[in-house]
Amino acid sequence: MTLGKIQIVGKVNGSVVSYTPFHLLQKIVKDRDEEREQLRRELQRSQEQLHVLLESDRRNQLNTSSSPSHLKPSSLISQEGPCEPHHDNEDDTG
Repeated sequence: MTLGKIQIVGKVNGSVVSYTPFHLLQKIVKDRDEEREQLRRELQRSQEQLHVLLESDRRNQLNTSSSPSHLKPSSLISQEGPCEPHHDNEDDTG
């Protein structure tokens, strides 16, 4: 089976090159295979980065749930009772 007797002539890097439809299809398939492989590698790298981020986030959540950082250390908590609000104005008439 032939794809036809068409021949395309052009210049590549200064050299005259002729392509048949078969050669053009071969080049298209090769280019698509290379692009697919490049995208596959890029996807794999992205999945690995996502895995690292998710694992890091999971560890951070475990650490914060076991020792909440929003609580004051006991050394900073007043032992004398609740704090009274501070008023800049000593005059209570207002």
